Amino acid sequence: MPFANITVQLLGVDGRVVGQAVTDLQGRFAIPAPPGRYHAQALVPKITRCPSPQVDLPRSDAGLLVIDCDSGRR
Repeated sequence: MPFANITVQLLGVDGRVVGQAVTDLQGRFAIPAPPGRYHAQALVPKITRCPSPQVDLPRSDAGLLVIDCDSGRR
């Protein structure tokens, strides 16, 4: 299930925030960034298991990133 209105940050290898965006109703977002290696993190309130996947941008093209957060709800 997509999360809307969640801030997603793109972090450089030094841990600094390179850019951020807020997800739309379908959970989509766009963060312009130059080619390089990054980590992405979703700032989701009350969810403790939300990984920060590594993102490699070889070119300045759009890419797909899926961050699977576990709400713990069963």
